[in-house]
Amino acid sequence: MLRCLSLAEALRLRHVAFPALGTGLASFPFELAADTMTRVTADFLFRQPQYVSQVTVVLYSRSWHGASEPDLFYERAVALATQWTDSRRLRALVEELEGLLARTGSGPLRDRAARLREGIADAESALAGVATADLPGKVDVAGILQPASSEADDLAHRSATVVDWEDVRARETVLQLRLQSLRTQHNILIGNRNQLEERRAKYGPTAVPLEVENALVDVLAEITAKEDDIRSIKSELARLGTAKSGTRPGP
Repeated sequence: MLRCLSLAEALRLRHVAFPALGTGLASFPFELAADTMTRVTADFLFRQPQYVSQVTVVLYSRSWHGASEPDLFYERAVALATQWTDSRRLRALVEELEGLLARTGSGPLRDRAARLREGIADAESALAGVATADLPGKVDVAGILQPASSEADDLAHRSATVVDWEDVRARETVLQLRLQSLRTQHNILIGNRNQLEERRAKYGPTAVPLEVENALVDVLAEITAKEDDIRSIKSELARLGTAKSGTRPGP
């Protein structure tokens, strides 16, 4: 996969598609294939390639699997790999903020950032050690990163009051941390939504428990709210980039 992705980048391709590698005649377990392929893809995209921006895994159900079983494992694997990548991005931004706070003389916030960085590193190690086959039920993946993402959001808010807001680089660091914390929370909510939809699919169209329907309505509302917040931060970053370049926005 890495050789193919590197070649695609060299050829300036935007989109690469893979089958479920090894799971045909080679009989490689699709659970392990899902775990491996999604982690490799997440690691490659985390390095922010210049051209490749989309990687698709194409699945074909086999007669010895349930109709949705491979899809389910790959969906879980993607959710896990996404959180693993989110943890790395969060840690890098908190490290940057920690250095920024060291120059402001704000000891309590700097210490808080250091503790958060260590907590995210622990979460990253925990996520790296989780196998897709362990999901769901055995491991609360959302619980691993949720506290750190919420703490990062709050820390960014508080740091905005002590850093020099005229310093474009400092302002960008704070906004990027807020954006990544929101994206992380959004990804966690997407995972929660998928789990609820799995539960709903187990019932007939008229037998879905009310608690499942209500929980799904609530999580969809939360997803919409996070998406609004993300758009707001991205707009602010875009305006900041315009100011940094010295150009004026169009009409």
